[in-house]
Amino acid sequence: MTTLTDTSPLAVELRAAAQRYAALARSADGNRPMAGSAWTVRESVAHVATVAPRYSKFPHGTQKLADTPASLPALNTEEIQELDQRPIGELLSLLDDAVEAVIGQVEAYGDQPPEYRFHGGELVAADVALGILLGELLVHGWDLATAMHHRWPISHRQVSLIFSGVEPILPGWVEPARSAGHQAAYQVHLGDNGQHVLCFTHGRLSTVLPAGRHIDCHIGGSPQAILLILYRRLSPWQAALTGRVVPGGRRPWLAFSLADRFYQP
Repeated sequence: MTTLTDTSPLAVELRAAAQRYAALARSADGNRPMAGSAWTVRESVAHVATVAPRYSKFPHGTQKLADTPASLPALNTEEIQELDQRPIGELLSLLDDAVEAVIGQVEAYGDQPPEYRFHGGELVAADVALGILLGELLVHGWDLATAMHHRWPISHRQVSLIFSGVEPILPGWVEPARSAGHQAAYQVHLGDNGQHVLCFTHGRLSTVLPAGRHIDCHIGGSPQAILLILYRRLSPWQAALTGRVVPGGRRPWLAFSLADRFYQP
């Protein structure tokens, strides 16, 4: 495990993403509806501002948890409402403070960061979990940029850091009704030389390929496209037709339903 330092890739990317998100949000109309969401722009920014402090609370056991991802939207709504009608500028100050606080907190752990339960019940180390927070900033930034008709590139390195954070919690995010009995092993290729395996056995997920099992479906192409598909922001069919995602393996068609096996992040 790599110790988080002030100049580590994750700390650098978190700060940069928070600043980039804030710059975009400051230029937005807070009352504008977000496409595909019941939230306004201000409510979306409030959500990001409430999510960031959770990563300081998780290790202390003071953050309310959603036992299953299905109950997380209610928690999100509750926390957004607690911020009442604070202006976007104030929300972004809260976000900046929370990002700096959690980076400092995790740095202080040194090479022994604690593990804690995340929403859905799986354990994740405090430093690795900051990849999930990076995903919140960049994916919700993509939502905002899309609503404002701006480009919002997400780099290969950013996707790799996000996926490394999300990977430990994925077994707790499997949607039982959509994965019951599912038997397939996937390998996701993000261009980072990592072996990202998602192996379903009778509907249960492991991120390690068991002995005797073989990869059924390889998923490659643009890391940004793969990330947005898994976060349900991009259609896998559209991405495949435009060459941004390339399925392969013995059962390539499985790539088109992988995201549906999980609750939406």
